Amino acid sequence: MLAEKQKVVPPRQARSRETLERILDALRDLLMTKRFEEITVRELVERSGTSTGSFYARFPTKETLLPALYDRYDADLRRSTSRRSPTPDDASLEEVVRGIARRVVTRMLERRWLTRAVSLHARQHPEMLPDELLERRRELHARWRGRLLRHRDQISHPDPETAVAFGLFMMITAIREKLVFADAPHASSFELSPDRLADEGARALLAYLGVASTAAGNQDGKELSP
Repeated sequence: MLAEKQKVVPPRQARSRETLERILDALRDLLMTKRFEEITVRELVERSGTSTGSFYARFPTKETLLPALYDRYDADLRRSTSRRSPTPDDASLEEVVRGIARRVVTRMLERRWLTRAVSLHARQHPEMLPDELLERRRELHARWRGRLLRHRDQISHPDPETAVAFGLFMMITAIREKLVFADAPHASSFELSPDRLADEGARALLAYLGVASTAAGNQDGKELSP
């Protein structure tokens, strides 16, 4: 019942689609500097040049904006990724790991508050995330696992498949907690720059796989694309 009550009303007319896009643009811009819970419907309406009535005609609650906005961001991310040169097929295991770590850090920094809002909302209302979005994320992670498993002969863990899957989970979760939920009080919190976070995340994954790190990190700051 909750999912039915909170579904976005699909726009049928061009004018309605334009209104939806303006509201999503407003939320995207506000999330660059504010937490989702700090943003009011009044701010969204004023910034998008719409009315409170048109807002609630499409969105039962402010929270129902999140899946639509994240889906749009995900589409933009896929387009930008498709334009980028892939990591060479002959890239080493360490290069692939460091490329994944830097990409995760870069993307989470770009949309920190959006990722935070979606993560919190999805834990309470997992039915709200579109199946297509989840499937695309699974496909991306499957590609990452495949790239790492090309080097299974270098992985000393007794179960390479599980090691790669769990290792990626640990690294991505640690990066998300450090960047997206950095303001949450935690006894083990400590300062770490984004570059250093990507480097240490890669080192941790390599160590878990049983691979010795040979590089000093991605010193030029460029993002590799696995």
